[in-house]
Amino acid sequence: MPSVRDLRDRIRSLKNTQQITKAMKQVAAAKIRRAETARRRARPYADAIAEMLNDLMNAVGSVDHPFMKPGSAGAASGVILMSADKGLAGAFNSNVIREAEAYARGRSAVRYYAVGTKARNAVRRLGQTDAPAWTLGGGSKLDTAREVAARATSDFTSGKISDIVLVSQKLV
Repeated sequence: MPSVRDLRDRIRSLKNTQQITKAMKQVAAAKIRRAETARRRARPYADAIAEMLNDLMNAVGSVDHPFMKPGSAGAASGVILMSADKGLAGAFNSNVIREAEAYARGRSAVRYYAVGTKARNAVRRLGQTDAPAWTLGGGSKLDTAREVAARATSDFTSGKISDIVLVSQKLV
């Protein structure tokens, strides 16, 4: 049977753990609020750009640009697979990976561009060890986005891939 002193030490230890946990929750909540605010600010811009591009395509008869023409026949489909670097988010990563696998099942060949550690690991499990991959943890996310876009663009224009599909989550 524990002594009174042991019980007091245990209670003190649990209170300290509760304080640490509470502080971690507050930090996580602040990060989520910041991310949601950034998303809310970016969504109208992205929607307006998509609408403007759609209006432009409807207004112009034809556009002489490689992106507005069909890709190389017989080339692999390009899939930009975006996930998180870490887990512990329920089905956040597994759902997006499952969707990418379902898309690939209907295609003869797929070339993955993995963004995030979980996506990289999933692509390796699928047997594509040479697939380009980027992590989200280091450096600027804007620089990472530019690198992914440049790589997918060059592969499309050179004929390595016939189309580009983005598989990611959309916060509702």
